[in-house]
Amino acid sequence: AAQLEVELQAAWDSPNPAGPVYNACPASWLPVMTSSDHGWKLTAKRWGLIPPWESEEVPGYINARVETIHEKMAFKSYLKRQACLIPASGYYEWLTQGKSKIPFYLYHPQQLLLMAGIWNNILLADGSEIETFAIITRPADRGIEFIHQRMPLIYSLENADSWLRGTLDPEEYIYSSVHQLDFHQVDPQVGKPENNFASL
Repeated sequence: AAQLEVELQAAWDSPNPAGPVYNACPASWLPVMTSSDHGWKLTAKRWGLIPPWESEEVPGYINARVETIHEKMAFKSYLKRQACLIPASGYYEWLTQGKSKIPFYLYHPQQLLLMAGIWNNILLADGSEIETFAIITRPADRGIEFIHQRMPLIYSLENADSWLRGTLDPEEYIYSSVHQLDFHQVDPQVGKPENNFASL
């Protein structure tokens, strides 16, 4: 938490209740960066965007495709007002070979990944509130598409504010994003959500 605060120059609004996460999965509570009148702030939100018509804590949408995000009722209303960035050292993806799935870790060797997302605050039927988010995906770059055809839409710090404030032109979403990720194979233990340790 402290490292993120320094690296992103963003103040924590409320710390991540889960602590460091080395193997995030849907429903994980993760650090999420948003913009306010006082600068960038970090809060913990649940991965899995609950659409506005739901009043129960359903799993929600994990991803939103950048190609159709302006068309989907569950997503388009959040782009201008509730864009966010999910900071991560990297992410896991699975290569399917026949009946086998091989996990890879994808990352940038010199910078934190800031995955583009949208978030919301839903009032549940029991009177409680929950903040949830979805990660926006795009077609994968040529160097990594053999692992998976999709990848997160990722920005560097220099484009972070444009995304968070909704001033980035939709035509620039992919062009302005981070490209050329490195990767290496990792232990299949990442396939079990209960595994959450640094050596993964």
